Amino acid sequence: MAGQVQQIVLKCSSGKHRVRLNPQKFWAGARCPVCRTAIDPSRMRRIIASLAKKMPRIRSLRLPVVRIPRDRLGQVLVGAALSYFGIVLGTWVLLWVFGDRWWPGTLVLFGPRWVFLLPALALVPLVAWKQRMLLVPTLLATLVVVGPIMGYRTGFGAGAEDEPYDLRVMTYNIASGRTLTRAMWEIVAVTEVDVAAFQECSREVFRRLLEVEEWHHDFSGSACLSSRFPIESIDMMERDTFAAAGGSGMVVRYTLATPKGRIGLVTVHLDTPREGLEPIRSGELASGLPKLREKTMVRNVESRQAREWARAGVHPFVVTGDFNMPVESNIYERYWSDLNNAFDRAGRGFGATRYNGWIRARIDHVLYSDGLSAVRSYVGPDFGSDHRPMIADLRWR
Repeated sequence: MAGQVQQIVLKCSSGKHRVRLNPQKFWAGARCPVCRTAIDPSRMRRIIASLAKKMPRIRSLRLPVVRIPRDRLGQVLVGAALSYFGIVLGTWVLLWVFGDRWWPGTLVLFGPRWVFLLPALALVPLVAWKQRMLLVPTLLATLVVVGPIMGYRTGFGAGAEDEPYDLRVMTYNIASGRTLTRAMWEIVAVTEVDVAAFQECSREVFRRLLEVEEWHHDFSGSACLSSRFPIESIDMMERDTFAAAGGSGMVVRYTLATPKGRIGLVTVHLDTPREGLEPIRSGELASGLPKLREKTMVRNVESRQAREWARAGVHPFVVTGDFNMPVESNIYERYWSDLNNAFDRAGRGFGATRYNGWIRARIDHVLYSDGLSAVRSYVGPDFGSDHRPMIADLRWR
């Protein structure tokens, strides 16, 4: 009959009874008259069923019956899994949007990110046993932690192990060299690199580096360079440029003559936010926050000047060094993300280069401009420093 309301028949939450509902009365508290269980509290099944009568294609949609557990453990698991999912998404946003922009984001940026994986170790087996409907958000949150938060790289862009390369570059902060377990010439020999850029290098270390015979070496400020190829030019940015802004960064630009042609190489060691982070971690916000803001400003200035200095050299070029910032940093995004990061393109794993107690961070990078491509990139062996060497095999395009 015209104007007659076509009712909808749905199963109740227990799945045992069918209930006839009026689609025009989408009340949220509808219950089964027999077992008193809730009927479609979200009203989504009623809406879809109503539309399905008019649109046959929607008939294929079937929403699962979500049963809220009645036992205490089940309810706790539901709350824990959904809270974990929300915390992980919030941390993801905090890291990528506010890292080096707002102090909570900077804390996550330079903190032990692996701790966000610990809840998943307990939640995944418990959810799989008790509440399988929560496996999807729990596993999704775990993937977000491993990927965007902890920075795992799959290595899909890497070439085969025996794929040839034109230039193997290493950057390594040797922390003054006092704790190294290998001689400098051994480090160069073991890694089989063509160019090695060292930060926090001293004159004593440089003298030991000269033992690498038939190579070309340079010592500028706290940077050492050893190259299988001739060094055509050396330009060091005046330290006063950074000191005027309160920084202590170092930038040196080289021109190397390789068999494939001239290439620019820039090595950097930029300022660290440690002076602001350590008081905040100790609970001294009053002294830590102003210092962190000051250091963030200084690091912005340093990166801007270093990036301009790198751009003014020979092309193509490579930028290596201790940037004291991960790739999620807003400073990195602003000044360095237009260059290709060798580990992002051709690395596998987390790529941690800085070891500080429980904290692991990838703050040492090999970047390269257009005209080059990365065959593979990896973290070298532990030679005794609190950093690990970052190595990249590059090829001329």
